[in-house]
Amino acid sequence: MNEEIKLSWKGKIHMSSSELFVGRVISKEIKNQELSVILEGKDLKTDRFKLFYLDSTDRLEDNSLSNIKGLNDIEIGDIISVKNSKIRSVYRTKSNNNFIFATIRCNSNCLMCSQPPLDVDDTLENYLIWNYTIDLLNNSPRHLTITGGEPTLLGERLVLLINKILDKFPDLLITILSNGRMLALENVIDTLSNIRYRKNVVFAIPLYSDVYKIHDHIVQAKDAFYQTCLGIHKISSLGFPVEIRVVLHKLSNPRLLSLSKFIHKNFPFVYHVTFMGLEIIGYTKANKSELIEENTTMAEENLLASLKFLSSWKYNVSIYNTPLCHIPESLWSYAKQSISDWKNSFKPECERCLMKKDCSGFFTWNIKYAKVKPFLEKP
Repeated sequence: MNEEIKLSWKGKIHMSSSELFVGRVISKEIKNQELSVILEGKDLKTDRFKLFYLDSTDRLEDNSLSNIKGLNDIEIGDIISVKNSKIRSVYRTKSNNNFIFATIRCNSNCLMCSQPPLDVDDTLENYLIWNYTIDLLNNSPRHLTITGGEPTLLGERLVLLINKILDKFPDLLITILSNGRMLALENVIDTLSNIRYRKNVVFAIPLYSDVYKIHDHIVQAKDAFYQTCLGIHKISSLGFPVEIRVVLHKLSNPRLLSLSKFIHKNFPFVYHVTFMGLEIIGYTKANKSELIEENTTMAEENLLASLKFLSSWKYNVSIYNTPLCHIPESLWSYAKQSISDWKNSFKPECERCLMKKDCSGFFTWNIKYAKVKPFLEKP
């Protein structure tokens, strides 16, 4: 079983810390099972360069945090941010799943949100972190996701970051996970029109039903359906590729085929449609009775019909976040290994499965709810 990769830590401020520090890992030493990490970077508030020390023991040096548990997942070359006693992995050199966390704020409040929003304006801080992180990157990421919260709340700073990183790495593909509602606003579209490499920036936007009341209820926001549909058209008119995402649960499953026909009729220009497994974390845990599907046969039939309909019109369609033993073999060709490496796990029984190498596995936090059926013979 894979364990979740740790992306944040908390330490004890020994002498002086930093209000906001970002640095690259230049040293990682293990002595007597104790771990010490040295960062080289910049205090973003004072614009001064310095070394910073992270230690699993008590360290008696300036610019250090001590008594930190679980530093093993940090690697040399990784980029780390430190704010007071909190430490965060900003960029992992060995990962294909790096992301820019734009903000924890959001203008929706989805029933199944895996990252519940907070009413905290952290946009400047996250901009400063990534503006400097881009300077530290020597090699291009293979792919980069911009997520949140709602990334478009970053405003002009989102454009500055995207242009800066694409000026440096013009072949990079960026996916922005947006609810699409802000894209209905003309001033937001005017701002995003300043992105120079539009074909490199995909907007992945969720649509949960062809019925406005159902979609608005799922995202817990009035007029969200209208705003999202308008936003999809407006952002596409600027030349950005659009991916439509549908999270599969009890509220969305009954109308999957109707939604697919709605997408075909209203958004025939989208380059990708993805049907996504549910993460049982965040708000989902509080709304399980409303979201967890009991009628799996109906759900599978509707999903298969939707995939066949969209495929018949030559759409690029995929299933994300769903292990092979949880869907019929007729859907396997659509299933992708889509779960980010830092939150991907398998049960011990999966080690015997002959299909494991082709399987997405499970979200780490879904494991305790998961039932697995290993394939001991290839179908």
